[in-house]
Amino acid sequence: MTSRPQPHVPILLYHRVVPDLMDPTLDCYRLLQIAISQTAFEKQMLYLCANHTVIRLREFVSALTTHQPIPDNACVLTFDDSYRDHYRYTYPILKRLGLTATFFIESGHTAESGQIRFLDRYYYLLDHSPRPSFTLPFSDGKRLDSPLNLFSKMTLVQESGLKQFLKQSDPITQDKILNQLEDALDLHIDAHALGQELYLSIPEMQEMVQNGMELGAHTIHHPSLLHVNIETARNEIFASGDFAQQLNKTDTVAFAYPFGEGSNSPSLRRLIRDYGYYAACTTVAGLNSYDTNPQQLKRLVMVEDTM
Repeated sequence: MTSRPQPHVPILLYHRVVPDLMDPTLDCYRLLQIAISQTAFEKQMLYLCANHTVIRLREFVSALTTHQPIPDNACVLTFDDSYRDHYRYTYPILKRLGLTATFFIESGHTAESGQIRFLDRYYYLLDHSPRPSFTLPFSDGKRLDSPLNLFSKMTLVQESGLKQFLKQSDPITQDKILNQLEDALDLHIDAHALGQELYLSIPEMQEMVQNGMELGAHTIHHPSLLHVNIETARNEIFASGDFAQQLNKTDTVAFAYPFGEGSNSPSLRRLIRDYGYYAACTTVAGLNSYDTNPQQLKRLVMVEDTM
């Protein structure tokens, strides 16, 4: 009996797709390379149509786990973080080209929820403040003094300093710091209005599912699962799965680790398995083969000049 040749399948990862990448209110997302222009996205999709076979994540994982044939030049499309961009700018292109994708959504961040992901709130403050600089005091007597320009934003959005502290903090501490930052930046956010602007609504998600898209789970509040206790992690993983299942009208969905963190944790992988997710996606770069653990699927982050 001859073994099948190993496939090498890319799962592509997108975050924000926007009409104007150079919009100064999107500086943080651009600097992090998690936003691309709608024009670039359409070109990438046309390239895939001409050179690849775009298959469903569920179809790929089924073939992966049973060692069934996978189409030549297969690839999978995924989108993280519930952004309304996905409905406004990506879904119409996918629908027109007959492509399908999996959208990993957070049940706590919808147009209806009135809650803002802590990092979206952070980026919004940095990108919209009228002030040229700010001072942020801390409870230990220290303070952060920073100008507010493109160069300083590059430092502020990196995985160190204030951003890393926010990621590792509990929600109460995050809220306290961001409230202080609002005061320091002279900008106060209307969470309900911003949520309606930033995030998918439930009817929009339902429409996408009805037209061939799949919804996956991405927790409730997008915490770093490595920095919460196991009961909090369980609730984030299980409740978001229930939400995605209800919208998909299916009894199994896929999961994506927030920030890509946690896939190497046996306890977190056990929760993923216990819930019954058919797969879990990381942000580890690479291609996927028959040897890939479905709970540790690799993905390739797509940027403006990819392809």
